[in-house]
Amino acid sequence: MNIRSFNVMILAMFMLFSIFGFHNIAKAATTNAWIVEGQMPTPKYGQETVEVNGKIYVFGGYKDAPLNTVEEYDPKTKTWTPKANMPTARNAFGLAVVQGKVYIIGGSIGEPYAQSHTTAISKVEVFDPVTNKWETKTNMPTSRAWTNAVSVNNKIYVFGGVNNSSLELNTVEMYDPATDKWVTKSNMLSGLHAVGLAEYNGKIYIIGGGNNNSVKNTTQEYDPQTDTWVLKADMPTARDALETITYKGKIYAIGGITSGSAAISTNVVQVYDPGQNKWETIESLNNSRYGFGVVLLNGTIYVFGGANNTGYETSIEKYNITTQEPESPQGERAILVVTLDTGLEKEFDLSLSEVRNFIDWYEKKAAGIGPASYPIDKHKNNIGPFTNRKDYMIFDKILTYQVNEYSNVQQ
Repeated sequence: MNIRSFNVMILAMFMLFSIFGFHNIAKAATTNAWIVEGQMPTPKYGQETVEVNGKIYVFGGYKDAPLNTVEEYDPKTKTWTPKANMPTARNAFGLAVVQGKVYIIGGSIGEPYAQSHTTAISKVEVFDPVTNKWETKTNMPTSRAWTNAVSVNNKIYVFGGVNNSSLELNTVEMYDPATDKWVTKSNMLSGLHAVGLAEYNGKIYIIGGGNNNSVKNTTQEYDPQTDTWVLKADMPTARDALETITYKGKIYAIGGITSGSAAISTNVVQVYDPGQNKWETIESLNNSRYGFGVVLLNGTIYVFGGANNTGYETSIEKYNITTQEPESPQGERAILVVTLDTGLEKEFDLSLSEVRNFIDWYEKKAAGIGPASYPIDKHKNNIGPFTNRKDYMIFDKILTYQVNEYSNVQQ
C-alpha cells in the first residue's frame, strides 16, 4: 500500500485559538497574504521580468526615458547585481525564454503609456544569463509596443500591441529560435494592447488588454497546434497592463489598469481555472500597480515595481501560493481526519472527489462564502436500518484536518 499524507493547518492554530477563537484565526490566515519584501533599486515601469536558474532578471523599462539596464535579483540574499545592458533601450516589449536564453522582442523607444509618444520597434535581442552577453536576431515582421510574448514547445508567439499610428493590433507572429525565422499566424479575435498572457497545457490564454481607450475583460484561448481561437469566460474585472502567472493549472491575473481614459491602477488579483472555465477573486496586492514585472519561483509569485495612480511604485511583493492553497490529493482514495475544537477526531474513508469537495467548501467558507456546515457521507459506516447517514461538519468547530491518501486497496 502506497500512502502519502499531508496536513492542511491554519497557521499558528494551536497558539492563537485560545486567544482569538476560530473566526479570527481563519481571518489571519487569509489577510495580508501578499508580503512587501523590499524596494526596487531603480523606480520604473514598462519593464519585463523573468526567472532563470533561480535568479530573477529585470529588463529595461521607463524612467524619464527608455532604459537599457538589466538587474539581477537573488531572492535568497535579497541583493541586486547589475548585468550587461541591453543593446537597445526600450520598454513595453515582449519577453520569452527558450532553452535558458531570454528573448527581448519589439517594444517602445519612447514613452510607454502615452500612445502619441510611442515609437514602436521590431528589434529582437537575446540575452544569455550564463555568459552575460547579448546577440541580435532577425527583426519581427511587425513593429509593436505594449506587446506580449510566450514560449510553447521552443517557439515564441507574440500577440497584439500598438503600432506607430497608435492602433491596436490583432496580429500574431511566431518566431523559431532554431531557424531565426518568423511566421505569421491567425489573428486574435480582437486587436488589443497590454494583455495578460499565459500558457497552460499547450494552449495560450490572452487575458484582458486595452483597445481604443477602453479596457477589456475577455479571455481568448489560442491553440498553437490548430492555429485556432476560442472565447472563454470573461475575467471579473476588466483591465490592461496586468501581469499573469500560471501555477498548477491555474492562471493568476495580477494588478493592471481599470480605466482606459486614465491610468487608474488596481491591486486586484483574480484566478482563472482553464479546466473549469471559471474565475475567482483572491487576496489583493498591498499596492496597486501596472506596467510591472512578475515571476514565479518555487511556488511564490514575485511582483516588481511598476507605476500607480501617483507615480512610480517601487515595492517588491511576494505571495506564497503553496501556503495559501492546500495541495490537491493525488492518490486513489483517502482517509479524511477532521479534528474538532474539543480534541475529538473523526475519520472518513472517501473518494478523492469527495475530499476535494470538502477542501473546496472549507476554503470558500474561510473566505466567508458558503454554508456553515458540510455533510460527509459515512458510507461503510452506514450501519442499521438507515438508507443514508451523514456527519455534518460545522466550520466553526473544525480545528484542523488531515488527508491520508492511499491506493491499491479493495473497495
